[in-house]
Amino acid sequence: MTPFMALANSHSDEGSPFDGVGDIFGSILDIGRLDFLYDDDLVDLNPDNKFVGFVRILMAIMVFALIYLGLSMIPHMSRNISIVIASCLTVLTAVFFPAEVLMAFGETYAVIFALIIIGGPIMGILALCFLTPTPRWPHALLKFLAVCGVMWLIHKISLWAQILSGVLSGGGVN
Repeated sequence: MTPFMALANSHSDEGSPFDGVGDIFGSILDIGRLDFLYDDDLVDLNPDNKFVGFVRILMAIMVFALIYLGLSMIPHMSRNISIVIASCLTVLTAVFFPAEVLMAFGETYAVIFALIIIGGPIMGILALCFLTPTPRWPHALLKFLAVCGVMWLIHKISLWAQILSGVLSGGGVN
């Protein structure tokens, strides 16, 4: 179903006026999954395929913005020609970009985000403990408890990493 058909059918049913919104977003994701290129029997409807379609749309928007920015910096280049060239290159990039590479980008950004979210506070607490003066014993006790808390947190994170790596590799939980 094309997005225009979904929009046309969204008001013909006797349901809520917002029932068609899900159809419209589903049609947009179908475009990102490149469903219009395949036979209906060959399309895989698993969540990974839906995620790849969503990431493909986001990547196309980003590629268009970057190419259009680069083309707009060329002197005496018409705005319309810049848009056409950027659109053509964006469609080519989005269609021929492998799904495995898109998933690898997502995994890489997830690892970087996890390191920042988890490692940032740990490094901050350790920096406060070791780089600030300790004038009296209450400060030393507070620093000792902070270091113990950080060690406990690192231990729990390493346990979860072992569990997740066993589950993701197919080994199961020990």
